Amino acid sequence: PLPLYRLSMDEETRAELEGRQLHSDDKLYGSLVLDDSDIYYQVGMHYHGSPWNRPGWPRMFKLYFPGDRPFQGQTRKFNLSRYANAGGTSNGTLNEETAYYTIYRTGAPGAPSPASDFRFIRWTVNGADMGNMAHLETVDSAYCARRFGDDGLLMKASGLITFNLDDSWALSKWCELRYIGTEKESYRWNFDLQSRELEDEWGPL
Repeated sequence: PLPLYRLSMDEETRAELEGRQLHSDDKLYGSLVLDDSDIYYQVGMHYHGSPWNRPGWPRMFKLYFPGDRPFQGQTRKFNLSRYANAGGTSNGTLNEETAYYTIYRTGAPGAPSPASDFRFIRWTVNGADMGNMAHLETVDSAYCARRFGDDGLLMKASGLITFNLDDSWALSKWCELRYIGTEKESYRWNFDLQSRELEDEWGPL
């Protein structure tokens, strides 16, 4: 059987999560039970995914764990993706897990391949069974430190998107590797800083 992750929250939190803007990344808090053996309190959460993926069902989540109680003693945060289930894809295939497995297999002890840790799990939210999901390692400074050393500047290529209060959105520009001058504001919204955020520096790019 797959590991069972059970997320629980009070009714006020559930109502806020389901009623607020879909693309909000503000954390709400609940508890997570792993296989009826470990419980984690004050777990931060919000829906996860791009504007194309976030409206789908079941919802995908990002979970954050307290600094003094990381998940299984080591993980501060991770993503939960519905694409662990063939039913979560438009054509019923298992492309994502196949790609992670294939890339992972090219690594060696002491030199892991740059593929996130991927695990199949069973997922419930307030008692409702959401089926099979994937526990996915986030790509962040800790991810890079394990694979490339810890000095790098990590950026996420993103579309320049404008979100509206009614939950509609519009794509203004795709990300592209093209020199458009030295003004960092020209790059900021297409290349999101995922490490060394306080430096606010796009010069290396």
